[in-house]
Amino acid sequence: YYAEYTNTTGIPGKAEVGSSISIYPNPATRRVWITAENQGRASISLCTTNGQLVYQGIFKGASLELDVASLPRGIYIIQLSSGNEMYVKKLILH
Repeated sequence: YYAEYTNTTGIPGKAEVGSSISIYPNPATRRVWITAENQGRASISLCTTNGQLVYQGIFKGASLELDVASLPRGIYIIQLSSGNEMYVKKLILH
């Protein structure tokens, strides 16, 4: 399905939601692995539900390991963007 979002320019759009990325374990406590099918180079960001950016980087290849041990418990949003595609997933930290 698609999620509505507004980018930093204030222009609304649609993002394909999480069909080809997986996050495990989820819920997590210390480390999270993100895998993507057919994903080359992409930008990745981790935000709080209030929109505060807590991680930003480049996703290269098929998987990425994130250390989330220092982040407070709660719900976070992971965005993976490449070209015209944006995948969005929810991450829960215990």
